[in-house]
Amino acid sequence: MDAFFDTFDQKTGIGHIIRSSNGEFISARTNIANDTTAEEGECKAIYSAVRAWLDNQLKDLVIETDCQNATHYFNGLDVNISLVVSSILNQVKDLAVLFNYMYVLNFVLDQGMNVLIFWQLMQRLATTILVSF
Repeated sequence: MDAFFDTFDQKTGIGHIIRSSNGEFISARTNIANDTTAEEGECKAIYSAVRAWLDNQLKDLVIETDCQNATHYFNGLDVNISLVVSSILNQVKDLAVLFNYMYVLNFVLDQGMNVLIFWQLMQRLATTILVSF
């Protein structure tokens, strides 16, 4: 999932693609929102992806995001976020109990080690149920 924030128009384009653990396409969505920050748009994209996961009746969730504050928030670290962003992420947390596990991964392609960490995570998920929160 990802978001694009247009500072001139104060509009955010959000979207996500859901794939199986084998990489098979399941669904995709896009939307346009009126946001005040890029972080708000990223968090709305996370929420949208989680709702779509539930709509497809999937129970195991790994979210890849480049929104570091959201990743830290879900992992219980202190973050400086707005009340709007906090509200969106709390809604995601409320939905998280409906999954077998939900793992939020900060994934920025220019940080090469994240690719290795991601694949190691996928191997662990094949045999382990992760519980966040």
